[in-house]
Amino acid sequence: MKTKLFELCGILAVCLFVSCNRDKLYYSYAEVANVKLNVDWSQTNITPNGVSAYIFDYNTGFAIGQEIISNDINSVKLELPQGQYDILVINDTEYELENIDFNNTTKLSDFVALIHRLADSKYGLNRASKNVGYATDCDVLAYDLIKEVTIDRHDIDYYQERPSVGGDEHIVYKEITAKPKQVTEVVEIVIDVMNINSAAGAPRSQLTDIVAGFTFALGAKLNDLVIHEFALNNRVIDPDNYKKGRISKRFVCFGPNIADNLRAIYEGKLIMNFALTNGDLYPIEIMVGNILERTHNGYEYINKIHTEITLPESIGNGDGVFNPDVEEWEDVDVEMPI
Repeated sequence: MKTKLFELCGILAVCLFVSCNRDKLYYSYAEVANVKLNVDWSQTNITPNGVSAYIFDYNTGFAIGQEIISNDINSVKLELPQGQYDILVINDTEYELENIDFNNTTKLSDFVALIHRLADSKYGLNRASKNVGYATDCDVLAYDLIKEVTIDRHDIDYYQERPSVGGDEHIVYKEITAKPKQVTEVVEIVIDVMNINSAAGAPRSQLTDIVAGFTFALGAKLNDLVIHEFALNNRVIDPDNYKKGRISKRFVCFGPNIADNLRAIYEGKLIMNFALTNGDLYPIEIMVGNILERTHNGYEYINKIHTEITLPESIGNGDGVFNPDVEEWEDVDVEMPI
């Protein structure tokens, strides 16, 4: 009996000893890898308010959830499960870039940015084509697309005990970097005008054959076109001759329809509709392909159009007549070399 009692006590002691040498209890933060997406804006000349990141499954091209928005312009925190991804980064948010429409965001191959356009001209200057929209303003857009980001099982964060950090802080296991570049361009129009005193106000103007948008998957301009509308309302008068002046405008768009490897000359027109001080209308159309200067400043393309025109002499005081269709001047007090 005593022998059996000793045997039983021995068995209990062994069990107790083994149970104290048990495996550690692991705490899993989540079945995701904690990824820090660093954003380097050095290849742009913008300072955004934030960053938006769109995550797409590399194999299917479909979006993984909604875009992730960060108020920190230098980084975005991502939590990605095991798989392969394409990550698209843009400046700011869709709501802040109100002059750009982001379409088909659920699939990368269809995801495009389009300048917001109207079916009809706001100036009532509709052209013959019914398929061309009319745009007035555009926001600066920069992006980067990081292809085939791989998250494997070793990237998933596991801890032997609950992390001591609090809140939404967690250990970053993987870091990647995006370097956005600007895809929008600048157009600068400068017109030297003789008999500028004949103009009742700034001419309502159009520039045709402007690219309508950008496709992110291909990193290329769309073939779709718009007519950009604006008023050439910045005016400088020659201090030595009140009949001479310079009018100008600078705006952002997706650029003229120029494919460097396909077309050497831009085929667009600059259309200016002057209202004269005697009440007459004086439209001018200029083919600008041969006078367009296209340069790159290290951040974006600058498309400069510079030419000279002469208005007919018009009876009037040079301050215009009452005309609700006339835009006001914005006079610039600088020296004008003509």
